[in-house]
Amino acid sequence: MKIRKKSSDAIIAIVYFLTSLAISMASFSAGELELIQRISNSYFSDSAMSIESSEIASIDFSKDLLSGNALFFKEAYGIYSVYFTGHFYMPMTSGRFFMPDDFEDSLPKAVVGKDIPTHTSSDGKSIFTYGTTDYEVIGIAGINKSSRLDNSVYLSMPPQAIGTKTGVFILDGPKVRKNINMLKEKYYLSSNKLENLGIQRIFESHGTSFQGLFKAIGLIFLISILAITSYWFLQKRKLVLILKLCGLTRLKILGILCMEYAHYALSSFAAGTVFAYLFISPLFSYPFDITNHLTYLSAGMVFCLVPALILNLRWANQSMGRYQR
Repeated sequence: MKIRKKSSDAIIAIVYFLTSLAISMASFSAGELELIQRISNSYFSDSAMSIESSEIASIDFSKDLLSGNALFFKEAYGIYSVYFTGHFYMPMTSGRFFMPDDFEDSLPKAVVGKDIPTHTSSDGKSIFTYGTTDYEVIGIAGINKSSRLDNSVYLSMPPQAIGTKTGVFILDGPKVRKNINMLKEKYYLSSNKLENLGIQRIFESHGTSFQGLFKAIGLIFLISILAITSYWFLQKRKLVLILKLCGLTRLKILGILCMEYAHYALSSFAAGTVFAYLFISPLFSYPFDITNHLTYLSAGMVFCLVPALILNLRWANQSMGRYQR
């Protein structure tokens, strides 16, 4: 059965296209602001915690550092030694960030900003010298625009060197709290230092989370989608009535409307996301994350489609009742 297209079909397609475009812009903007916030804080997150070197001499970080977390030591202004066992993300303009094997290499590695002076060795490698040690430069840290990363240096720190440093270490990453609690269970650590001497005390950060802003924007668009979806199904009352007169069951009608709605919603949302990726993403340094967009699409489909279908099937039953009388 071929369903005739109506103006409401075009309206819902346009609304979904603009919604996905707006969500993409909000996602890019929120991510960009959060990225700038981290860069202004020497690329440490607000969840980072500090540990005094005197308290970690007995800790084997090669076993007790959770994957995704990294241990930093501030050598000098803009210069940090870093160690991790898994993957730790850092925005790069060229080259690569550290890999776990780099911390065991005989020639230590470095990641520097584009404004950091380096020199070339006899074998053609780019070298950064700190103190009396030469570090092979494996990547250039930074984003598409000028930032504090341009004057930052990150040096590979082998695990055996951790116990030789005196001062404050920084534990950062997505699993900081879990890592801290695990270390407390195995080793003696001062809870005051771990809980109160956070990154905001050390680097005077006053960061703001943009997750609440992004959720609020998403809620606004979900409400808008609910309204336009209800309008779309309101325009389908005659179709529902005709289908019922033709003998189709409720489940069959539900399936027909679901497929038609999903066709317009999914295709227009995908078109808006692709448009945003091609024409908007080059303006931002924040990496595109399609997971956020798919989450909003799924939520919109579930929370808008089901109530609207229930209401319209009820309207169809009422219309049938009036017709039979």
